[in-house]
Parts: sequence; C-alpha cells; structure tokens
Amino acid sequence: MASKLVRWIAICFFVASILCVNGETLTTSTPYDSAGRNYDLGGLFCATIDSNQTLEFRSEYLWTAYYDQAGQPMELSLCGTCIQ
Repeated sequence: MASKLVRWIAICFFVASILCVNGETLTTSTPYDSAGRNYDLGGLFCATIDSNQTLEFRSEYLWTAYYDQAGQPMELSLCGTCIQ
C-alpha cells in the first residue's frame, strides 16, 4: 500500500509540475507521510478544504500544495487549479 501511494504521489507531482511550468517556476517536493499521520491533513495548505472529511474519503485521494513564483503559498481560491 505504501509503495503504491508513493508511486501515485510521484505521478501526480510529475503531472502537476508539467502543467504548471513556466520560466520562473521552481518545483520541489516534500514528503508528508500521510498514512503515518493517519491522513490528518489539517495543517496542510489547500488540504483544509476537505480536512473535516472521513478517513475513508481522505485516504482515497492524494494531496498537494502549491507556491507562487515568489515562493509564497498561494491563496485559498487557487487550491487545486493546476490539476483540474
């Protein structure tokens, strides 16, 4: 299960980085270990939108957060726009 989750995270990160690339974009990744944290996503930017959902709901989906070109977190209205 963990290796499958890691694979999906890597694939989603790769696709999102391709879709969001421009000349000034810096892409990095930080592992969150969502399974080890019992899918508690309350502290992650963009994840708070669905952080009140059940464990079953949260364990089905992968999460990501984006930063703008200046390295600052994006505003809440932009959450998920790069991967829709």
